Amino acid sequence: MNIHTQRLYFKHFDGSYCRELFEMDNDKDVMEFINGALGVPWEGFDEKFSRFVQRCALLWQDGYGIWPVHLVSGGEFIGWLCLKPDNYFKNE
Repeated sequence: MNIHTQRLYFKHFDGSYCRELFEMDNDKDVMEFINGALGVPWEGFDEKFSRFVQRCALLWQDGYGIWPVHLVSGGEFIGWLCLKPDNYFKNE
């Protein structure tokens, strides 16, 4: 499912977003409020990202989701959003 607004569009995550999420996870302005601006190493990140994409698929099956967010003007990736109930991944 792809969602469009006047300014933004959202689509399903796939393997093509690994580099974008890695860069976002290493952006000090983004991560300052999440983990104190600690960077993440590239080693093992692709495996972490693969698990992330698998989680996305589980959410979509239940009517929820995680989507990358792009600007309609220019198509720039600006982040991601998640719609899920609390404790959705409680066994992990």
